[in-house]
Amino acid sequence: MKTTFFLFLTIIPAVAVAGDEEKRSWTNETELSGVWTSGNTKTSSLGLKNSYGLKSGKNEFTAKLGGVHAKNEDEVIVEQYFLNLKLDRKFSEKTYWYVSTGWKKDEIAGIKNNANLGSGVGRIWVDSEKRKFSTDIGVGYVFRDYVIEGPNFDGSFATGQFGFKHFQKVTDSSEYKQEFALNRDVQGDNGTDIVWAHDFSVAVSKKVALKVGYRLDYISEPAFKDATLTEKFKDLDTTFITSLVINF
Repeated sequence: MKTTFFLFLTIIPAVAVAGDEEKRSWTNETELSGVWTSGNTKTSSLGLKNSYGLKSGKNEFTAKLGGVHAKNEDEVIVEQYFLNLKLDRKFSEKTYWYVSTGWKKDEIAGIKNNANLGSGVGRIWVDSEKRKFSTDIGVGYVFRDYVIEGPNFDGSFATGQFGFKHFQKVTDSSEYKQEFALNRDVQGDNGTDIVWAHDFSVAVSKKVALKVGYRLDYISEPAFKDATLTEKFKDLDTTFITSLVINF
């Protein structure tokens, strides 16, 4: 199962750039954030996120990866990592087919590994210089491992997927983005996962911007906190982050 998943990760980028001979264009955005304190307490936090996009003919490939690592004294209090890949291929001016895959790790929330595959169709509703909006719907499969798993736990299940992306140019130097993704278990009792991210950025030069972001991660069936299986983690995590963005 895991071998198949990582093979899939390897194949997607090659598929994204194959076939069309039209001129290719790419973008890359790197976000850096960090907080360090000393005195009564010693804390450190380091965040990194990279978003890469490639357009080639009818294909559009996106790759996002990142992580947050935070320590209080010698104790790790936050450790999150993720990787998301997606390939869209247009079959008309406004509609497209997509295939996607992703992985995340968040052991502080009890998630040892969470991988997913998905495929479906999408629709571009608005596509202008100042505003963009698209939705997609599809089916997928999730492979999930918790740090502590209850009896009869089955971390492999089929899902229904829904998502949307929204971009809005606020001023000549500022913009707002939001992305929403929902995965719903269609087989059993693993419930619903939702990720909803909001970003507002202001350009300070052609290559550099300042960004604030707010993200909600919801899991309706979270992991158990300990081996007694009496208490679960909270089903909702919220993250607020400020970062420096470098565009290439």
